[in-house]
Amino acid sequence: MIQARDLIPESRPLSCLVLADSALHLPATIHSGRNLGSFMERKRQEPTLGRFDPGDLEFRPRRRHDWHSQGSPHATNDSLQFWSRAIILAVVAIVVVMGLIEWNARRQIAALERAMTMTPEQKASFDAEIRRSALEEAKVLEEVRRHVLPEPQNRWPTVEPLRSGQRCIQGRRFERIEGGWRDLPKSPC
Repeated sequence: MIQARDLIPESRPLSCLVLADSALHLPATIHSGRNLGSFMERKRQEPTLGRFDPGDLEFRPRRRHDWHSQGSPHATNDSLQFWSRAIILAVVAIVVVMGLIEWNARRQIAALERAMTMTPEQKASFDAEIRRSALEEAKVLEEVRRHVLPEPQNRWPTVEPLRSGQRCIQGRRFERIEGGWRDLPKSPC
């Protein structure tokens, strides 16, 4: 009879061996031990191999444990893979949303441009309305100016010609008196 330990190379532990389901036959007389009626112990029997084909042997690859992993060696890889997929999915979702927003904005701008273009009749009536409102605004503005701002009487006082004994220096009128000159501020020259 061929036993499993005879087929396993010396360098590989027994836990690395995976046999195909068709080659491994376990006896049906193994009891679980939960039903403790007359059996206090389980009968242990070694598995026997049926028709053996060496091509059915598969060896599990050895797992490398990372120094930062806690618990399961695949826990870090699984969580890293989860987060990388989540980030990629979030980026794709953001790009899709931004594309939809851009597409919608361009579509609305095109619709507004189509709606805003005027026919020649509309353009002519619009220009006539603008001219009419400009004339009305000019009339209203002139009326407001007349009521708010008084008419200037004489912005510049009349300038009297210089008499004898007077001089004009830098727009100011001076009159000759004994011992000097006197300023006349109310009568510029």
